[in-house]
Amino acid sequence: MELVLCNTQSELHPLEEGKHAAESGMDLKAYAEASGKVYTTLSTKHKAWQVLSVTHVSNADARESWRNLAEIRSAPNWLWSALVKQMIESGWTVQVTRDKVASFKDCPAVPEWADSEKVAEALVSATTIETGGKKFPPAHRNPVATHDPAQLPLKPHYLLSH
Repeated sequence: MELVLCNTQSELHPLEEGKHAAESGMDLKAYAEASGKVYTTLSTKHKAWQVLSVTHVSNADARESWRNLAEIRSAPNWLWSALVKQMIESGWTVQVTRDKVASFKDCPAVPEWADSEKVAEALVSATTIETGGKKFPPAHRNPVATHDPAQLPLKPHYLLSH
């Protein structure tokens, strides 16, 4: 908290503010009040930090896209890494990020036996998934639920966890 209140050299980056709020041990509303920050703005920064903290992306790579990270927070968390990666690679604006996230909002979780990271990357990048000679078209839904179960290979290697 002292860093937030006494930082005279420069303003903290929004991701740093979100991190400090997350790691303060305080309720977000109480933290906002104690630091003199607007709750809604701090909440956005906190959401951005929550997403960044669990992805495989460096702070430097996501620094300019912190508002996008806050939008990604509303997607199922198993999709966060894939969404952040695609957002950075494609240079999504906040509005594009919001639209992409909306298409995944109700996406159910993959089964426990599935490699959720690979499924997420395939869904987000809209790539065709190949398995055992069968091709599954890109879909913004659960890949298992979008196809007739009788048509799925017995053990689709793209879903198996390692």
